[in-house]
Amino acid sequence: MKTSAFVVAGVFLSLAGCGPGPDLPEEVASARSALVYTTSPDMKPTALEIRLVLNAVPIHNDFTRYLTFRNQAGAEKSVAVDFVKTSDLHYQGTAGATALATLQTLADANNRSYWDAMYFENKGGTTALDINQMFVDIEYAQTCCGREPSSQIGYMVGQYLAPGNDSFYIAAYVGRRNYAQDYLGLTYAAFSALPASFRYFVYDIGKSGSSDSTDSTAVNPKYGLSGQALCSETVSWYYSQYEPVGFRDAFRDISSHAVMHDLFRDAGRLYCYHSGRQQWIKKDSSYNWVLTDTYVPRAGDYLDRRDSDGDSSNGDDGHAMMLASWNAATGVAVTLDGPWNINFRPVNVAAEEASGLHDYCAGRIPEND
Repeated sequence: MKTSAFVVAGVFLSLAGCGPGPDLPEEVASARSALVYTTSPDMKPTALEIRLVLNAVPIHNDFTRYLTFRNQAGAEKSVAVDFVKTSDLHYQGTAGATALATLQTLADANNRSYWDAMYFENKGGTTALDINQMFVDIEYAQTCCGREPSSQIGYMVGQYLAPGNDSFYIAAYVGRRNYAQDYLGLTYAAFSALPASFRYFVYDIGKSGSSDSTDSTAVNPKYGLSGQALCSETVSWYYSQYEPVGFRDAFRDISSHAVMHDLFRDAGRLYCYHSGRQQWIKKDSSYNWVLTDTYVPRAGDYLDRRDSDGDSSNGDDGHAMMLASWNAATGVAVTLDGPWNINFRPVNVAAEEASGLHDYCAGRIPEND
């Protein structure tokens, strides 16, 4: 990991960011003065499924187990999952309406840390489960903007859940990592070599919502500063936690995509897409093209969708994302997008630039030097 300093100059913290429109529900925009948000349907999960492959036939083919979420204060929310046999040693569990309503509360303001610790529990059932493989999948059927609607959030092997009261911890990052590797076509070694900020963003795939310091530690809030512009708070949080120190410090407590854009520009790390040349070309501190300096964006870099007309009141005041991959042949960037929900999102940069719909810039992080 590189440790070069990230120079910051002339930063003005505006309130521009993910305004109302396709990337931010109206409920969020209306709650700006209250510094909270009200969840809308597209921010909430719509289905939860757990698939089990067992080593031995259980004494019952129908049983209920629980996916329990524990927040940093130790409070728990348990989601009942009802299982049925689908084939020999294969069982499928789904969350009913009541259980799903509990799961959906995790998207509410200040419930963010519930997502970070998951347990599979037996609460008195008589059936033992000798588990070969366990898959936990979540769906957001009402997700917006081309973001992927489903993902794997948990994967375990070789577990035993005893009758009565028993539980085991689900190493959720494994399932999310497997999902990301499959989605991006990466080996484990290739994924492990990617920037830390990107890898830890991947480990939050499938989660929705935010928390501020009332639900997290004073030094580690999960992007919940203002109840607005949470796309930029989300991306900047991973930079502020996992990138080199000089870079990290500049990205703490940001609530505007435009501020991040300017940070990269002032540090000489901003490359904007030139539709005519079909290249990412550097912009200098005066925002002039430096045609001799081009760059191919990589995983972990910042992707900024700029306000297309300078009028933030019309619902298009920009959006913050993190690059996962760039395909120069198609002009499509795959991004990590969030926080309602966090998942991959393809963005056709070339087509939107050519049509005049949006302008895009990429910020190169130090790990990609």
